[in-house]
Amino acid sequence: MCGIVGFASSSLDYCTLERMNRIQGHRGPDAQGIYNDPRLGVYFGMSRLAVIDELGGKQPMASSCGNFVIVYNGEIFNSVELRDELTRKGVVFRTLNSDTEVILELYIKKGAQTPKFLNGMFAFAILDRRSRTIFCCRDQLGIKPLFYTIKNGEFFFASEIKALRTLPFISDDLDHFSISEYFAYQRVTDGRTVYNDIASLNPGESLTYYFTEKTHSIQPFWKPLDLFTGEGMALSEEKFNSILRGAVKRWIKADVPVAYSLSGGLDSATIVAIAASLESKPLDTFTLGFDELTPHDERANARLISKYLGTNHTEIVLSERTFLSELDDIIYTLDEPYAGGVPSWFLYKAISKRFKVAVTGVGGDELLGNYNKWAVYERYLLGARHLINFIRRVNSKIKFDHFSISQILYRPNVFYPHEKSQLFLHPSGMVYDNRLKSALVTLKNARDGIALYDLSTQLPHEFLFMTDRFSMRHSLEVRTPFLDIELLSEVFRSDVRKSMNSRDYKGLLRQTACRYLPSDIIDTPKKGFVVPYEKWLKNSLRWDLKRLTSREFLQRQGIFQHKGVSCLVDSFLSGDRRCIEKLHTLFMFQKWYDLNFS
Repeated sequence: MCGIVGFASSSLDYCTLERMNRIQGHRGPDAQGIYNDPRLGVYFGMSRLAVIDELGGKQPMASSCGNFVIVYNGEIFNSVELRDELTRKGVVFRTLNSDTEVILELYIKKGAQTPKFLNGMFAFAILDRRSRTIFCCRDQLGIKPLFYTIKNGEFFFASEIKALRTLPFISDDLDHFSISEYFAYQRVTDGRTVYNDIASLNPGESLTYYFTEKTHSIQPFWKPLDLFTGEGMALSEEKFNSILRGAVKRWIKADVPVAYSLSGGLDSATIVAIAASLESKPLDTFTLGFDELTPHDERANARLISKYLGTNHTEIVLSERTFLSELDDIIYTLDEPYAGGVPSWFLYKAISKRFKVAVTGVGGDELLGNYNKWAVYERYLLGARHLINFIRRVNSKIKFDHFSISQILYRPNVFYPHEKSQLFLHPSGMVYDNRLKSALVTLKNARDGIALYDLSTQLPHEFLFMTDRFSMRHSLEVRTPFLDIELLSEVFRSDVRKSMNSRDYKGLLRQTACRYLPSDIIDTPKKGFVVPYEKWLKNSLRWDLKRLTSREFLQRQGIFQHKGVSCLVDSFLSGDRRCIEKLHTLFMFQKWYDLNFS
């Protein structure tokens, strides 16, 4: 796992690359690597977290012929099989088991088709001297990030936005559409960032930069819709256990010790239980708790699972003081405004003190039902005799579900007129709403439609976004076996969703977990982890709230009007609980802005 940077430019030099590489050095503290080709004006850099082939996997890595150079962030979990296949075709490898070299040699054989063969998490860039191009891509689900900018025909990329912001020509101008999306969804959408000058490569996309023409093209090599092309073949619990077990086996392999996140819920419990059955030594598990939130604390169930499986268990217990003392660092690390959950920051920080790799249950919800989100749409679908009637019903539901936060945009006197006019060039939530309608109509059933929507939106742009930033800030590689491409393909091409019901939408996973854990542990209801922002905004964060919404601050910022914002703040402080989600969303935006521009 690494941080990668690079550019093709005749106007910048080694010092620029070194500065870009250094600012995201937390992603890989084990080694630094630099490559440059003055003739082409190409500079590649990386910061390495050594997990596989610690000695042989150094980067940037050049091919034996010297025509290809790669910088790569991630892990390829079918690299052994790919290496064997390439060896049979006459490829001679110079490293023992480096997956970096596997990607490089596969590219020499397959070119732009390379990412289609990869099962794992990855973002990489390859200099191809033969075709005078740089080929970049990002994994199918968007587990690993890749940002880029094109200026005057020159190309720049990095693993984090903050590296690109060191470039002298990157402006602080904000993208109005992204701000609008943030206030609708508490996060920024795909293909964009909050900065006008910086873009994000989407999951499952490749980008090719052409030196001669100084142009670029973007092509999808994979889409979530590709998962739903099967004929609904039966998937037994025995078969599901086999493919899930295979995924876990692939994703826990490392040349360094591995830790496990154990929340106490079904997803992480199943992953840990399967891993325990595959390993000869006791696993190391970690659970996060919060004494102030006893009703939502899952440490007790995690202890039961740990005791049953015989793991070496560690509990991290947060206090309000600890949480708030690191809030600024959390927000700065994210690079973009985000108002979702952030407690995993502390889990990854604790794990990173002893480990380089951690395994989590992220993706289990999207794979298997995601809290019955399909149920209400299914009722609409069944009740709609004609397609137009169904779309009308879906439109009504979308407005009810997603616009509660973005109503802040519609309050009078909240945004300055010039800012508001720009925001409403792209009505808030337009991209996600159209995706939801398209997914439901394309797949013609709500269970598949919602799964497609979640795989395309919240999973990459919230959960995986947050997981990557928080873990890599602490030099920790986090793995997500539920997002194994082979596993996803088998499940989504099966009829498993036909048997789901709103009372036990994860029945198949529950049956599998019963192979490894007692039913009384498995059947414990999910509690979640709720942060008491309402209490903190009224007490510990009150001074910060008042400062960030003061007339002086808002005038300097030039986005919000004091009159509308003060009404929202006063309503909240007077006890109007309906304001909390809107105010928290505004507060987190203001904190992000303050840390980046004040």
